[in-house]
Formats: sequence, C-alpha cells, structure tokens
Amino acid sequence: MPNVLFMPISGNGMNGGKSIDNELKTEIFETVFRILKGSRNRGHPCFRQIIGIPAARVPIIKFIHNKTGIHVDASFENILSVRNSQLIQFLIELDPRVFPLMCLVRYWGKFHRITDSQKIKNYGLILLVLVFLKRKRILPSVYKLQHWEPAPPEFKVDCWNGSFYTNKVEIAKFLESEGRPPVELDELGQPTATSILELAFEFFQLYAEFEPGAYVVCTLTAEFIPRYLFLEGREPGLPEELTDYKTYVQHDSPGMRRLTTAPHMSFIVQDPFALNFNVSAVTRENILKHFLKVCESSAARLKHFLDDEKDSYIENRSMNLMEIFSRDLVDVRRRKRTNKKKTPKAEKVART
Repeated sequence: MPNVLFMPISGNGMNGGKSIDNELKTEIFETVFRILKGSRNRGHPCFRQIIGIPAARVPIIKFIHNKTGIHVDASFENILSVRNSQLIQFLIELDPRVFPLMCLVRYWGKFHRITDSQKIKNYGLILLVLVFLKRKRILPSVYKLQHWEPAPPEFKVDCWNGSFYTNKVEIAKFLESEGRPPVELDELGQPTATSILELAFEFFQLYAEFEPGAYVVCTLTAEFIPRYLFLEGREPGLPEELTDYKTYVQHDSPGMRRLTTAPHMSFIVQDPFALNFNVSAVTRENILKHFLKVCESSAARLKHFLDDEKDSYIENRSMNLMEIFSRDLVDVRRRKRTNKKKTPKAEKVART
C-alpha cells in the first residue's frame, strides 16, 4: 500500500473533526497539484508521476518521491482515509499470517485482472481478507476494537467512529479465548507456506459462495447482512452494531447519503468507519462475475494442490504462485517439460 499523507487543513487535525467545504477543498487541491507539477521544472525535482484524482470520494494526489521511491497518496478531506490505513497496519501486526495472505490475494487479484481503479480496488480486496480472518477468529472485528473495555480514546470524524483499541497483549488474550487457530511456523519463524495456502483456499471458497445480490459485506462486524435491511424504512432491523448508521439515516440532515443498495450496485462492501460508503461502488457487474468465477476456480486448484502436491512443492520449491493460479495448470507444466527436453539439444547446437 502507498504511504498516505493527510493535510489537516480544518477540523481538529489528527483528532478527527469535520469534513471541509467542497469549494475550499477544490481550491486547495488545485493549488497543491499545481505546486507539485511545477516542481518538475526545477533543476532537481523531488517528485515524479504526479497524478491528480479530483473526482474520487476523497480526492487525492498520487506521486512518487524521487530520492526514496516512496509512493504517496496525499489527501485533503478528512483523516478517515488515513485512519483506514492505520487500522490495516495495526491488524497486520496482530498476527504473522495477515500480511502474507494479503500479499497473496493482492497478487492473485492483479494476475487475474480483477483489481484496478474501475474494478475492485485493492483496498476493497484487503477488507475482504480482514473480514475472512475475523470469521476465522484470527483477528477481532473492528466493532470489538471500538467497544473494548476500557474504551479506546474517542476519535470522531463528522458522525463516524474512527477509534480502535490498540493493546496487543489484551487483544491476543481475547483471541486465544475465542479459539484462535495456532500459527504453524517454519524453521525461520515465519508462517509455513502450506498454512497460508490453506487460508487462501478457505478465502476463495468463502467468496465463491457469496451472494452479492442478496448481501452487504459489513467490514465493521465481518458479517454478511441482507441488502433489504439497508432500504429506507427498513434500517431498524439492522444489527445493534450498526446503531451509528441507523442514527445517521434517521436524522435525514442536508447532505446525508445512505448506503446505496440499488440493483445497479453490483457489489457492496461497507467501509468500517464511514458506514454510508460502499468501497466497491465502482465495481462493474462483469468484473464481479469474473471475481466470483475465479474465486471458485482458484479454490478448486488450491484444493487439488493441497491434497495431492503440497509435499513435493515444499520439498523442491519448484512451483510458484503464478503456476498455482494459472488458467490452465496442465499446459504450464507441459510447457516446462517441453522446454527442459529442448535444452540439451539447444546447448549442443550452441557448442557446435
């Protein structure tokens, strides 16, 4: 993930606050973008690949710092987008299996052309991983972290709760009491490849069976909630954990936006903090169908691999992830065998 730079130009800065006025936001965005672009004309420009995305829900400017190569997303609205990144980083630190599984799923999404700005966002895919890991009792829910005893420091942005508990020792005790599966470690003290692939299999299996037309992925509680409960007038039937959202829509104040559940919204992944925001609102139906189909095929391939071939893989490390996720595993191996057979002949010709 890129580093996220938040510029606290209003509200209470790092303590939350209110979103800024749209006109002021646009003016500041254009000014900073112009300054960054102008820096390229100096003798020693600091940044490259400067891209402005003003139409995003949270407008950002993406760029790379030349000296360090660090990728940066500069945000100008409120700190919730930064808070999302802080939450993900914290959850990664809670269990050594989280980061490898995230990397594997992101690689898988890129390989199958599922992730992009107009497809499923990487952030959305990461949230799906976190939901899965909560359901496996490897991670706590965001709701649990927000309502811990003693309560974490308050962190409000507009009406949304951005707080979460950060005592890792107490969280580990809680997860153990909930039956967290033990970590299988290799000789280097890292989670074994097999254990990560087994989690990946269960991840793909979960979402291959998911019904996006009927459910909302609630990343706050890691539950799949029926869509119809988000329709106007049906909100009282939502779980108690979504009280903040129910209170928000009941006020019906100017600028209030519900979580859209219209039929054209093919995939709904609710943000863990801004509960009226669908992280996957831009996902087209054909991309969603492709996602579900590839989840199913990847689960089948991994099951075959884990049942029949994991021992030989661990012994000689001859198979990479691209081969496991390939559209046609048999053809990949056939090409490898063919290339090996051709190698001696090619060497003989070269020597001649």
